[in-house]
Amino acid sequence: MSGCGTVRLAGAHRGLCQLWTNPPDALEEALLTRGTRMAVGWRSSLGRHLVIRIAAFLLVTLFVISPAGAADPTPEHWQPLARLIGTWSGSSAGSAGEAIVQRRYVFVMGGRYIHETNTSTYPPQEKNKNGEVHEHWGMFSYDKPRKTLVLRQFHIESFVNTYRRIEPPAGSTATLVFESESFENFNNAWKARESYEFPSDDELVEVFELAPPGQPYRVYSRTQLRRTSR
Repeated sequence: MSGCGTVRLAGAHRGLCQLWTNPPDALEEALLTRGTRMAVGWRSSLGRHLVIRIAAFLLVTLFVISPAGAADPTPEHWQPLARLIGTWSGSSAGSAGEAIVQRRYVFVMGGRYIHETNTSTYPPQEKNKNGEVHEHWGMFSYDKPRKTLVLRQFHIESFVNTYRRIEPPAGSTATLVFESESFENFNNAWKARESYEFPSDDELVEVFELAPPGQPYRVYSRTQLRRTSR
């Protein structure tokens, strides 16, 4: 028996295996209809070689593009962030009060960026008398010269924050940490930090910290989210 029969193979993969392990005569009926054999002159040596080569090319092509033969479509530099992809909901608490949070992460522009959309709804409360709806967009990119991930956030208040990925500080339980490099429409003497923890595959805890000039970081808000769809 051919070695192809000893393992379970998908159709295209099984055909490729048989093509390498069986002589051309044994594949004649499997590869071509009678009409095709006549059209290419199957009985001639040239025709037989032509058909075998075409069949081999088609089977190899199927193997390469089929799911079982395909490579992981997510580039290595996106692996730390790939677990964010999907729709999330949850709550936030901090200096601005408590809010209901809706968030989504999705690959855009051919997988070159990850786009974040976030809406935090604050009802009227002690820390936020009138209530508010805060929105921000985020765009993750990969800086090839620096070999690091970069996050740019665009806030409805007109702040634009640029962060780079850093190693988590000593004692931190965060998986991902981004520290500010610059701000638009805000004092660049300040610093900001975004930290992400993943208690489980479908849970996300985000801690946002601010540091006034010459002072240590203090937690501004803590957001707890659960994935609702991928």
